[in-house]
Amino acid sequence: MYPPIQSPASVRVSKFIKYLTRFGWNCIVVTADRGPLRGTKEDNSLDSDVPQTVDVLRPHSFLPRISPEIILGTSRENLGVSGFIKETLYNLIFPDQYILWALSSLKTITKTAKRGDIIITTISPYSSVLTGLGLKLLKGTKWVIDYRDGWTTDPNYKFTPPKRFLEKILEFFCVRFADKITCVSEPIKTDLEKNFGVKGKIAIVENGFDTDDNIAPISLSDNTFNIIYTGMISSRTRDITQLIYAMDDIVNKQHYTNIRLYIIGNMYNQLGAKDFRYKTLRDKLNLKDNIQFFEAVPRNDALAYQRGANALLLIYTSKKDTSSIMSSKVFEYIQAKKPIIGLIGKSEVRDLILENDLGVCADPTNKDEIVKAILKIYKQPNKYYNNTELMEKYNRKNLADKLSYILEML
Repeated sequence: MYPPIQSPASVRVSKFIKYLTRFGWNCIVVTADRGPLRGTKEDNSLDSDVPQTVDVLRPHSFLPRISPEIILGTSRENLGVSGFIKETLYNLIFPDQYILWALSSLKTITKTAKRGDIIITTISPYSSVLTGLGLKLLKGTKWVIDYRDGWTTDPNYKFTPPKRFLEKILEFFCVRFADKITCVSEPIKTDLEKNFGVKGKIAIVENGFDTDDNIAPISLSDNTFNIIYTGMISSRTRDITQLIYAMDDIVNKQHYTNIRLYIIGNMYNQLGAKDFRYKTLRDKLNLKDNIQFFEAVPRNDALAYQRGANALLLIYTSKKDTSSIMSSKVFEYIQAKKPIIGLIGKSEVRDLILENDLGVCADPTNKDEIVKAILKIYKQPNKYYNNTELMEKYNRKNLADKLSYILEML
């Protein structure tokens, strides 16, 4: 993904492009003409990071055109019969719905690519690897695969065993043919080494934050302790039911009435439709003044809200293995210099928070633990400090410099 599509993937790629061009690299971006079927919005503010000198090619993705209401997940029925059939077929296609885009991209790039050029394919979408593999075999280019998340080793992989088997074969050949592999976290690196025998080929290039993002804070409420979450809420992976019950305990039973929770982002159920259950539960518990919900906002506004908070919330409630989870959001939170309340199980991001005194963590399914975590931050908000070493380590400019060095060594 790439701007103006609003997603962590767009930010990762555009920030690399921003700094690689400053380091003297001639970058060409090949991306799709539209985002996934559902769950994406456009954010034109992201274009400010894209150097005007960079060519951006957008081969046709062959995805169906759908309305903004469907993109926001209002209803699966809004797709209509033909749209529903198309979506179902796309979910069955190997390796994913961008297969035709990948082949179109291969045709586009083959016209100008030459031996010695470096191709970076970032996944997902998984089909992008077909473009990289094709250019490697046909044109003799150097090839780097960038793993923002795992693929067949990802615990949240949701397709059928036969499809997974076929994709694992494809992934095996791709990681073996690639000249270099980058990934965002140590667990992803370990999984790739264990499953595909590519030890020594993988380098970790983490997500981070850009110190050029000089954004003034937005304060939502004075004389209150404001906890802010920015991002999508999903009943499948970010269920806030126990968090709402915890707020009921804090406000209505323990009478900490000046604590406010703000959820800024869209909410979806298991089927991808808008979910109103959390508002219903909030109203039932008489928490309208203490829990407020807002629609998703552009990224710069989200950063501004983070910087105006007293504490920041990170939540991940998937029942599957979370050890490889390293949310890109945590780096934005580090830059905001506010204590983090991490509602997440055993994972690399949990270790990052605790080992660096960035905040406290709790089991996201345990109401009592959540209550203790929130009150601990509330009572000692200044206990959690900025780690200057982290500020340097996760600076986007330094991470791009790290990637630049990797590319120079190819």
